[in-house]
Amino acid sequence: MAQIAFSGNIVAQAEIKFAAGSGKAVAKARLAENHRGRNAQTQEWEDQGTSWRNLVAFGAQAEKLAEVPKGSPLVVIGRESARAYTKDGEERQWIEVAIDAFGIAPKSQSQGQRPSPQGEQWNAQPQQYAPQQSGGWPATAQPPQPAQQSWGNDPVPF
Repeated sequence: MAQIAFSGNIVAQAEIKFAAGSGKAVAKARLAENHRGRNAQTQEWEDQGTSWRNLVAFGAQAEKLAEVPKGSPLVVIGRESARAYTKDGEERQWIEVAIDAFGIAPKSQSQGQRPSPQGEQWNAQPQQYAPQQSGGWPATAQPPQPAQQSWGNDPVPF
C-alpha cells in the first residue's frame, strides 16, 4: 500500500474505543481538506471544494488523536484504503486512512493569511528566497549559515 500525506481540520473530537481482549486503543475521526486554486480568468485564488477523510489510529497514536480538539489543523501521513458496501440497495464506498504519523499544524495568526503556492512562510508580507539582481539576499531573507563545528584531529563522527 502506498502512503498518502495531506492536511486539513478535524471536524469533530475523535471517538476512542478499547478492544475487549487486548485493551488496545482505536480512535476514529473525520478531517476536512479544503482545496484552493487559481481562477484562470480572474487570476485570483478561490476555494475549490472540500475532501472529507475518515481517519483511524491505533494504540498510543489513537490516545493522542483523541486529545486533539475539534477544529485543529492536522498534517497526516497514512495508508489509504477503500471498502465497498451496499446500503438500501445502493453500492457505496468508504475511504479510510490508517494513520502512520500526524502532527498539529500551527494556526495562522490572522484569518486572511495563507501560504503562497511556492511554500512561503505564513507571513503577512511574502519573503524572497532567491538572490536579488544586485547579487545579495534581502535582509529579511538571509539564507541560514552552516554551523561551525570543530572536530580537532578527530575524524567526523559518522
